[in-house]
Amino acid sequence: MFICYSKLLKVSYSKQKDSLVFEGPLGCIQYPITNISDISFFEFKGKNFIYIEKSLLKNNRQILSNIQNIFQGLLFGFTKHLFLKGVGFRFNLPKTNIVSCKIGFSHLVYYYLPKKIRAILDNPTNIFLYSFDYSTLNNISVGISSLKKIDKYKGQGIYIL
Repeated sequence: MFICYSKLLKVSYSKQKDSLVFEGPLGCIQYPITNISDISFFEFKGKNFIYIEKSLLKNNRQILSNIQNIFQGLLFGFTKHLFLKGVGFRFNLPKTNIVSCKIGFSHLVYYYLPKKIRAILDNPTNIFLYSFDYSTLNNISVGISSLKKIDKYKGQGIYIL
């Protein structure tokens, strides 16, 4: 299977011992892979190609979608929108890497963000998370939403939009 992309995309790649390293305008992502020898890079008629051998056939689609997500993330980035629903529920950003949540407990709940993720507070009930790494962004947004499960009857909780 092939992944084709133009040289105009400013993403460089390299093989390391057991991972692929992609560097782009927004950052650097290291993608671990077990059979690194089954992946090859080549150039043909001004376009770059990534070729994945058939020995990785079981995981081919997953590897392809992960690499495409890496390219999209390094060029444009990803955003997740978190929305609080409930009386008195609030988000706050006391520091750049900390999200504090007032979600119906008798105390504030703090969630620490990794350096790859930026939080933007739209209003006290809406927060946007931005990152170039899709898997990390998805894990963090699910982690924040699991702080307060959605109540079936009242509809209160943290929603991912």
